[in-house]
Amino acid sequence: MNKNISRRDFIKAAAVSGLGVAAASVLGGCAKKPEGIYTPGTYSATAQGMGKITVTATFDAEKITKVELDLPQETPSIGQAAAEELVNQIIKTQSADIDGVAGATISSTSIKKATKEAMIAAGLLASEEGSSACGIDGSLDLDAI
Repeated sequence: MNKNISRRDFIKAAAVSGLGVAAASVLGGCAKKPEGIYTPGTYSATAQGMGKITVTATFDAEKITKVELDLPQETPSIGQAAAEELVNQIIKTQSADIDGVAGATISSTSIKKATKEAMIAAGLLASEEGSSACGIDGSLDLDAI
């Protein structure tokens, strides 16, 4: 079959095909991992508070099972004193988005940041806010511009 096609029609068809392939790639990358939210294991991440803070979190496929904090350079009566409460908040909410502890803002903020990095290392789909269109449930979140 010998069909003549205009340059304009060819470009339209190529653009539509390209968009289709791009959409399929994006949507395929947002599929929820069948084994769970996380890759089971223990992951560590660090952040800067008053000194170096290390969060070591243990995950099973669906949740955070254990959190340990190493914050030897934090003020004993402030950051170190808040550690147990911060761990309890992370385990209870299963999130790095916790309230923190009043008076220990620097330590709380640093622990939240390191916890989020450990969650990302464990396979949480959404990384830094705005850098991923994939939600935890595998949904796609895009803004039309």
